Amino acid sequence: MKTVLIADDDRGVRESFRRFVVSIPGTTVIGEALDGLEAVDLALRYRPDVVLMDLSMPHIDGFEATRRICSDVPTLSIIILTAHQSLSYVARAFEVGAAGYVVKVAVARDLPVAIDAVTNGKRFVSPVVGWTEPSSR
Repeated sequence: MKTVLIADDDRGVRESFRRFVVSIPGTTVIGEALDGLEAVDLALRYRPDVVLMDLSMPHIDGFEATRRICSDVPTLSIIILTAHQSLSYVARAFEVGAAGYVVKVAVARDLPVAIDAVTNGKRFVSPVVGWTEPSSR
């Protein structure tokens, strides 16, 4: 069973994501955070397989929360869930340690694939963003 922590400051969004995540076979939600500091605390306490991280949250944003979590638990996979479709946001998300980037308008299609990808050591970006991995030289 893949365990998921949801971090979003909007209660309705968290509830919506919770309902969707538990509908994905083999996946369960083990906690919900309503701000960036709580996301860090719960991620370090519960050590879920995946954290679904919003970017715009009180106290510290999703980028900083991701950076803190990944520096303490580099094996934990974080998927940024956001409305932002900017390539610079994707690049920054990967710089701070995120493994995936899903835009909220594509959650139904992309989130199950993203969870599977990141829990298998791969990166995932919603195709609507138009991201291509920089070539390694």
